[in-house]
Amino acid sequence: WKNGYDELVAIKSFDKFLVAFMRNSIIVYEHPDNVANISINMAIQGVGCIAADSIQTIGNDLYFLSATGVRSLRQVIQSGDKVELSDISILVRRQLMEDVAASESALTQVRSNYDPEEGQYWLKAPSGNIWVFDLASLDPNIPTRATRYMDTNWYSFCYHEGETYLASNGRIGKYNGYLDNGEAYTCTWLSNPF
Repeated sequence: WKNGYDELVAIKSFDKFLVAFMRNSIIVYEHPDNVANISINMAIQGVGCIAADSIQTIGNDLYFLSATGVRSLRQVIQSGDKVELSDISILVRRQLMEDVAASESALTQVRSNYDPEEGQYWLKAPSGNIWVFDLASLDPNIPTRATRYMDTNWYSFCYHEGETYLASNGRIGKYNGYLDNGEAYTCTWLSNPF
């Protein structure tokens, strides 16, 4: 890059392309299945990925944590130099970034999950807070609703065969849904300590 080197954070596939998520930029390669013909299709500067485990495939898109919030790769590509248009976390950006990216070393503790049944992108902060972004609305004019679970002791989570499972200090739990009428979110624990 003209401003020096950039750090590779992760590599993912996307629409038959290979995407190199750098810390401050994104490089999209075409023809990744043919080493002799692989070439750069697009290089996006000014936005990158700061936590490898934040990247999740969501439908035909990739969501990731950048230095300025949660972003959609498809929206970053479409918005070009108008990067602010691709910020999924715009309503909670300041609080999210203070929580998730408190320090450089904390970024290795960031975890994520996507639950297609609930339409939720989950992001775990090193502090123990869990940020859940409700992606159920297909209207791009409606901001994504974010919920923060505070001071959890969940270490990580994953989606498997229709369920999101939570891991916490020797236990495995299952996310059991929510009520959006003022009632608290619920979580059903399934295992004894082991």
